[in-house]
Amino acid sequence: MKREAVDHTKMKRLCRRLDIPLWQGVGLLESIWHLTARETPRGDIGKLSDEDIALAIEYRNDESKMIGALVSAGWIDRDPVERLIIHDWHEHANDTVHNRLARARQHFVGGHAPKLTRLPSKERDAATEFFGSCAQNIDSCVLQAHDAHTASARQAHDVHTANVPPLPLPLPLPLPLPLPLPLPLPEPEAPRTSAPRAEVRPIRSEERSITPGEISPSTWDDFRNRYMESGKPLNEADWKNAGMEAATLNLSESDMTERVIPCLAAELPGWAERDVGMIPFPASWLKSQPWTRKAAKPREPALTREQRRQAEIDAEWGGAHATHATR
Repeated sequence: MKREAVDHTKMKRLCRRLDIPLWQGVGLLESIWHLTARETPRGDIGKLSDEDIALAIEYRNDESKMIGALVSAGWIDRDPVERLIIHDWHEHANDTVHNRLARARQHFVGGHAPKLTRLPSKERDAATEFFGSCAQNIDSCVLQAHDAHTASARQAHDVHTANVPPLPLPLPLPLPLPLPLPLPLPEPEAPRTSAPRAEVRPIRSEERSITPGEISPSTWDDFRNRYMESGKPLNEADWKNAGMEAATLNLSESDMTERVIPCLAAELPGWAERDVGMIPFPASWLKSQPWTRKAAKPREPALTREQRRQAEIDAEWGGAHATHATR
């Protein structure tokens, strides 16, 4: 909205007709103009009913009174053909509306051509030629723009305003050529023999329990189940690598039950504090042999932030109390 419109006499007249403050009148007019630019860019807002206009801008009071106030204030004009049109819309519309009408080859209500200054040079040349031809036959151009705002109407306008030759008559279809004689069919080739393809079998549950070395399936499943408690996403390839690593280390049944699995159980509480990406894969963990470093023992659960703070306070309080007792 232009600045001078806020203090214009027509604005004050509109606010008085509807008994609304100035800021509501400014919002009302701005909403009307946005609706016009979006749905009726030619300015023919009368193609919408009074109720549809009120619904579009969410006006909650009497829509007939609103339209009457806009007309009496001079913002909207009544028209015998369009019913309602925006007063001098071709002068107040922004560049977006002008470009939209220019590309659609349409005029504003009343036959006013859109401005072409904001179009790119190639589009401007074609639009200038089009609207220049309209200036020579303005009555026919305005009538066709009123009848329909579609590409078909613009094409009809071009036919009447420009010296376009009529379309050529369609050429007769050529006679069908005689079908050629059928060629002899080639002799069938002997079927080709190829080496049999290796059979691909899915991994069955009992095959997944097969473990390397002297480790029993139940012990290996126990190791797998405990490792999966860490939350690390693993697939069969990861467990295959872990089995190969266990075979490389020559782990036995007693190694797994007495050293490896207890060490894993001691590691799990610490892994709960880590991100899953920091938890090693089973093969990497076996390769590091953490059970050989020292006797694994279960770790105490990690303290929360409140528990650590309380422990610090208890330590400070105990130290201060001991100092006071020695005095």
